Amino acid sequence: MESVVRRGSKLPIVSMVCRWLKYRATMKELLALDAETLKDLGITPYDFRAIASGIYRRPGEHDFAEGLHRSSSQSVALDCRLRARNKTG
Repeated sequence: MESVVRRGSKLPIVSMVCRWLKYRATMKELLALDAETLKDLGITPYDFRAIASGIYRRPGEHDFAEGLHRSSSQSVALDCRLRARNKTG
């Protein structure tokens, strides 16, 4: 029996490893933030797992907006990166 893998598709294990690495990198960035930055972003350490998993929703945000805009998790991760750059630069 021959297994066919389409071009551009990833094996499930590779996909899982990529998701895990992305999760760990996001957690590392979030853990490096100080209390003031967290307050500015409107998040707490209790939100970190949801943010890193990509399931975080800001209070009052509806699911239908996800297809139209970046998810809150992506927005928070981007905000974290921008703030870190501004502090070092």
